[in-house]
Amino acid sequence: MNGMEALAAQVRWVGRNFAHNLWFIPANRLDWKPSPTANSALEIVQHSAACMGSTLPVMRGEPFREWDRPAPRDAAAAEHLIREVAEEFAGLLEGLTPAELDRTVILPHGTMTLRDCASWEATDLVHHHGQIAYLQALLGDPEGHYFDRAPP
Repeated sequence: MNGMEALAAQVRWVGRNFAHNLWFIPANRLDWKPSPTANSALEIVQHSAACMGSTLPVMRGEPFREWDRPAPRDAAAAEHLIREVAEEFAGLLEGLTPAELDRTVILPHGTMTLRDCASWEATDLVHHHGQIAYLQALLGDPEGHYFDRAPP
């Protein structure tokens, strides 16, 4: 397995587990924010999907485009969105050649190699997955929930 295949596997797993964990936030709390400047679970999903989604054209060799899909309104839509975008992102990672990875890409926050951009986005997905787990804890659920692990 090369580096991009490993990164793709991580993106797939984190995307699925991120989606799974949304179901442990009560439906009536998906819009809840721990402070006025914080993001709700639905806003975190939209932000994470938008980060990856806006990068997809860049990975295909196209110019950066702002994400324009509507925000999810419930757990089912949020689960579908994060799974779909993570899977598409992972699929593109697997298809990148070494030459493409060295290509310079222009993003709103700077210029970098596609390799660095891909790693950045994968790390960002992990970061936002952690935010969902933190919201769960704040709402009284301190358990870790893993979609592919049998309960203890």
